[in-house]
Amino acid sequence: MTKKKLLEAKANLDQAILQNEKRERRRLRHILIDDDNGSYICRYSRSRWEKMLESALVRRKEIHARIERDGHCFSIIDLIGFDIDTFATNEEIVYNLDSNSQADYDLGIVISNYWEYITDDVSGFGPIVELRRLWNKNGSKVGWVDFCANLIEKEYQNYSILILKAFPLEHEGLDSKARTVQKNFVRRQRALKRLYRQKLNLSPFPGKAGLQGWMWKPHPRLEGLISIG
Repeated sequence: MTKKKLLEAKANLDQAILQNEKRERRRLRHILIDDDNGSYICRYSRSRWEKMLESALVRRKEIHARIERDGHCFSIIDLIGFDIDTFATNEEIVYNLDSNSQADYDLGIVISNYWEYITDDVSGFGPIVELRRLWNKNGSKVGWVDFCANLIEKEYQNYSILILKAFPLEHEGLDSKARTVQKNFVRRQRALKRLYRQKLNLSPFPGKAGLQGWMWKPHPRLEGLISIG
C-alpha cells in the first residue's frame, strides 16, 4: 500500500471513530444546569439494576457522568447504588459485594461494622448510594454539587444513605509508606473531608472508618430514622 493510501485509510478510520463517538454521545442521557459561571451539560451513562450473584440478594447500578461545556470536561462523577434484599444478612451482603471488587467489599465491611442489621437499619428504607469517584478540574467553579444531587434524585429515588470515602485521586498508585507522600495525603484528605462536609453535608463515621476517610448522611426524609448506634 502506498503512503498516500495509508494516509487516506488513517483519515477514514479517524472519521469513523469520530462519527461513532458522536453517536454514542447522542445516546447518553443528559442534565442541563445554569449557574453563575454559565451553562453546563452533564452527560451520563447508567447500567441496569444487575444482580451480583445468582441469589440476587444484592443488585448493583452504576452511573458514570461527565460535566462539560463547549466540549471540555470539567468534572467526572461515578455513583454506585446497591439495592439489598429484605432478608439478606450482613454476612451475605459482604459476600455478594466481595464477589465484584475490592472497593465494593470495603464498602460492605464498613456498613456491616456500623449497622448490626443493615436491611432493618439502612437498606430497608431504600438503596445505599456510594459516590465512588469525583474528579474536578483544578480551578473549575462548576457546580458539581447540583449535578450530583440531581443525578442521585433522578436515578436513585428514595435512597437510604449516601456514603463515600474521601481519597485524593492523585495518590492512587503512590507508595503510601513514603513520609512525604503520607504527609501530603493527610493534608489533602483533610481538605476533602471539609469539602464534603460543606458541600454535601456529610459526616465522618466515628472511629477507624472515619479516620480512613469514610463519610455518610441519610436521605433528608430519614434524618432521625437512620443513625449509628
